[in-house]
Amino acid sequence: MSQQEVKDALDSLKAVFLLVMPGLIAACITSSVDFLSKHWLKDKFMWNRFIVGHVSDVTLGAAVYLGLCELGVGEAGRLAAVYVAVSAGRPWVRRVIDGRLGLDDKACKGCKDEGKRGVE
Repeated sequence: MSQQEVKDALDSLKAVFLLVMPGLIAACITSSVDFLSKHWLKDKFMWNRFIVGHVSDVTLGAAVYLGLCELGVGEAGRLAAVYVAVSAGRPWVRRVIDGRLGLDDKACKGCKDEGKRGVE
């Protein structure tokens, strides 16, 4: 690869990142608010739960945002859809991921989809 090709690739990645930035910010804010409302002063703070939740929520938000960009939905509609997908779609996404990974509900004794699977 020549230097020009690398520069062009980085420029295109920068353009995509700048396109998705509002969706990423909206997903991160929604994920943080949901995490704090569920866990603030209720249980011990765990970085691994915080980081894994944010990564999955931001990935979901970016996918929804890019999909709606392709469909030609306006900015307000895309941000609203990211909010709904991150806040209401989280249990569905976790069920799909757990199904793909082969995790069953028997590994989770009494936890209500809080990311505590198999941790006793």
